Amino acid sequence: MTLKNVPYQLSAMLYLISAPGVGLYVLGGGGYYNLKVEGDVGGTTVTVSENKWAAHAGAGLDVKLSKRLWLNGDVRYAFLDVKSLSEAGTVVTSGRKADFWSATAGLNLKLF
Repeated sequence: MTLKNVPYQLSAMLYLISAPGVGLYVLGGGGYYNLKVEGDVGGTTVTVSENKWAAHAGAGLDVKLSKRLWLNGDVRYAFLDVKSLSEAGTVVTSGRKADFWSATAGLNLKLF
């Protein structure tokens, strides 16, 4: 079985610690997920698609590198209860979920 996921996420961040040069934050938000499950059942390829809205939550850290440059990273968990996994029938093994963890890293530049 293969699960392909194209996520589009929007998050709000709340800084818990904002010390000079470092910021620790929690985040939460929602996302739109374009999902496609593909698998082989008895020699026949089964494909099921679903578009889904789901929530996510996580935490991250900002580190100031210079006056205009920051490095940031976060981890988040998406609560993706996907109907197409159960619809795919025997393609899916028992107990498999589509919820997932993701990690991001970024470099931010302040222009003005």
